[in-house]
Amino acid sequence: MAVYHILRRLVSAWAASRQSAADKVEVSVSVEKDDGGQREDEFTEIFGPGDKHERAFYRRLNEQREAGHFCDVAVVVEGRNFPAHRCVLAAQSDYFLGLFNQAFKEGQQKEVKVREISADAMEQVLTFLYTGSCSVNVWTAVEVLQAADMLLLADLKQRMVDYLANLLDLAKKLSPDSVLFMYRLGQKYNSDKLELAARDKIMTEFFVFAMTEDFLDMTKDELATFLTDNKRVIGGKKVTAESREELVFQSVLRWVQADSSREQHIKELMFNVRFPLMQASYVIDVVMKEPLIRAACPEFIDEAMEYQITEEGKRGDLQTSRTRPVLTVSDSVICALKQDGSRAHLACFVMKHNRWYELQTLCLQGGESVTCATTFGSGPALSLMVGTSSGRVYDVQVTQLVELSTRLPGNVACDKLVSVNGSKNVYALCSERNPSTGSIVSRMFSLSVEHSIDTASCEELPGLPFPLIQYEAVVQQQKIWVLGESADPGQAYKTLQCFDVSSSTWSDSVVPLTFLPKTPHVACLPIPASKSALCFPYKKSMLRFCERVAKWAEVRHFGLPSPSDTVDDYHIMLQQFGWHLLRKRPVNGQCPYLWQSMLRPGQDWHYKPSLPWDGCTIFFGTSQ
Repeated sequence: MAVYHILRRLVSAWAASRQSAADKVEVSVSVEKDDGGQREDEFTEIFGPGDKHERAFYRRLNEQREAGHFCDVAVVVEGRNFPAHRCVLAAQSDYFLGLFNQAFKEGQQKEVKVREISADAMEQVLTFLYTGSCSVNVWTAVEVLQAADMLLLADLKQRMVDYLANLLDLAKKLSPDSVLFMYRLGQKYNSDKLELAARDKIMTEFFVFAMTEDFLDMTKDELATFLTDNKRVIGGKKVTAESREELVFQSVLRWVQADSSREQHIKELMFNVRFPLMQASYVIDVVMKEPLIRAACPEFIDEAMEYQITEEGKRGDLQTSRTRPVLTVSDSVICALKQDGSRAHLACFVMKHNRWYELQTLCLQGGESVTCATTFGSGPALSLMVGTSSGRVYDVQVTQLVELSTRLPGNVACDKLVSVNGSKNVYALCSERNPSTGSIVSRMFSLSVEHSIDTASCEELPGLPFPLIQYEAVVQQQKIWVLGESADPGQAYKTLQCFDVSSSTWSDSVVPLTFLPKTPHVACLPIPASKSALCFPYKKSMLRFCERVAKWAEVRHFGLPSPSDTVDDYHIMLQQFGWHLLRKRPVNGQCPYLWQSMLRPGQDWHYKPSLPWDGCTIFFGTSQ
């Protein structure tokens, strides 16, 4: 025991003399104590200073490699000898581990020849194995990637993939020809990240790429992959729906005409061209005069003309995947929904195209009624989500004839759906009536949609602290604001409640808006580019609420198109710094759609193309 006490004093003195946290030594004792102390025959593990020790170890090894000291093998590549240590190579590469195994003759040799990689790449590989880093540019990175794949160096391979994928995100760094090479490289080495990065680059600059020689060198399957990818816009922001399809048509035709043996694929490829969205004059003057189209796929011409000139086409009754515009989450879109019995008709107005597009008709189930809808992004594509009184939620991809549905838990009615910028989820505000008491219970769900599966995953969140009967829900920044009528019959005014998406919590305080009576229904709108302001069109005025000071104020007189109009005559929306009005009751069989810039109050209202129906149940748009 005397020896033990001496050792304890030595350890205590050593611990007190430590000068730096970087040089600390950890003591780990894992055996049982005898009489409250450590036995003389016990072992204590002494740990070095972590990364510092490792860096010093590899730095000294690399110095020995560069000087040729203690090296027991030479890797020969393209006639160049690279001295190295077997233990270092075998510890990090399964390729070298197998090569140095005694079962191979190379296991006893002083030189090992490696083929199919370059000497420059091998130099960078060894530098990485000994130091953890290497120096590359675009093309040496490709060589190092090939070497890392062959030598079974997963970490180095991933670093090269990340480097090349990040380069693709930087505009003007790579030519269109190089991007196709990167796309094929990602496929060759099973790198989804590199393949998708190159694919996105080609898709967004497709018409520039289509003029290169590499475009003509594409295989049929490669071209078909790009044409069928409806989740990504082909072209650029300035490409209209009509010109996009015309350019796609010209690109496919150019590829087919480059080799007569490709004519057998023209129908398969042209199937992905949206001929109905072209200008009728272009279909007549160009498409109909192309011999290859007339011979291989005349039905596409017939479909385009029928959609353009017949009454059924104008109403949107002719629906195929080729009548849908290509839209992304960045496109500003106004949407309308009309319920007619057990059917719900969908349409969207694309601002940059200045036209309405008819979407598919939903077939509702079991007496459902549509209660709410929102736009959201599932990846780059724009989708719509529609909620019903039975708690069923329909997900509609705009660019495809795809419809998914899921039912929310419990016996709930889906009251409001909202999407938040930067979030992949859609939030559903629901109500459920207690069968025994008749009281209303508020519930809230977060829906996450993946179009590779049939339903949306659902997570329940805290419901409204104070249940509401009739309300509006809008998004401002990362907050969901809910304005509505209290379920408490003794409360004769509306309240404003706030949900913070980042923390998934409701605010403790509720803002009473005593100036707003329970009825009539009042819309709540977010003010674009404002961090904490909402507005309420009420009667003929525009009221504004600021979260920072928790007060409201009448901003100005709200000038409607006609002096006799009130806000109750219109569906109202604020988007793209403009007021959007859709008349609830038809005029001459149509619902006028008007727009006015909110930056220039008092100016004339501008008439947009009218909604193709004689009524609208829900009017909504993309989030700000």
